[in-house]
Amino acid sequence: MLQRLDAFQGMEKIPSFGDIEDLELPQDLSLVLSGATFQWLSDLPVFFKKLAAVLQPGAYLAFSLFGPGTLKEFSSITSVALRYFSDDEILSFIEADFAVMSHESYEDTIFFPSVREVLGHIRATGVGGVSQYQWTRERLRSFGAQYVTDFMREDGVPVSYVSSTFVLRRR
Repeated sequence: MLQRLDAFQGMEKIPSFGDIEDLELPQDLSLVLSGATFQWLSDLPVFFKKLAAVLQPGAYLAFSLFGPGTLKEFSSITSVALRYFSDDEILSFIEADFAVMSHESYEDTIFFPSVREVLGHIRATGVGGVSQYQWTRERLRSFGAQYVTDFMREDGVPVSYVSSTFVLRRR
């Protein structure tokens, strides 16, 4: 903790907490790192412009986010999904202000022994509460039966994730 406090010595203003889309960002940043946060923003293209305005030329922006295909099993049954941007969309948002130093995409599948554990996992990630989808006893029973019928494998029932990492340099 002392190291972190030392890092802020001499700064005029301690960083603020709150909705990053609404906060005034510090000027002349040399590095911004984000892990799986940007997909929650309401206007990602505008936020990338906001970051470009406060990053020094040659500064780095590194981030990861989830993409289309994440939780595809859940979405195929419920028709409920977050809005995930494709890699091509992300690249189009940043092309004017950033050079791509590195970009990789990954597909991962996690297996669970039961649909109940799948739902617990989804709830634990915070994604389960993003819609107005109403669970009833019958919907839960039907969901579980369909999930097992459609997706059960020898390893269990899957949850799919598609993620991308980007390392960009401010032009």
